Amino acid sequence: PAAVSNLRVENNGNQNTLRVLWDKASGDVDSYLVSLTLPGSNSIEKAMSANSTDVVFDNLSPGKTYQV
Repeated sequence: PAAVSNLRVENNGNQNTLRVLWDKASGDVDSYLVSLTLPGSNSIEKAMSANSTDVVFDNLSPGKTYQV
């Protein structure tokens, strides 16, 4: 399958939560693995079903730069 498209990250005014959204990849997708990384720390990974188009990461540290 192709990569997801239109990847977006929102916090909706909450400093401890990030919502990651995407448009479904084309092709046959079994699941999505979304990884949130804070450089110098372990990644947080969430496996999502093929029908998913978003995931929420919570209990995050305000003011840090995370990578999806």
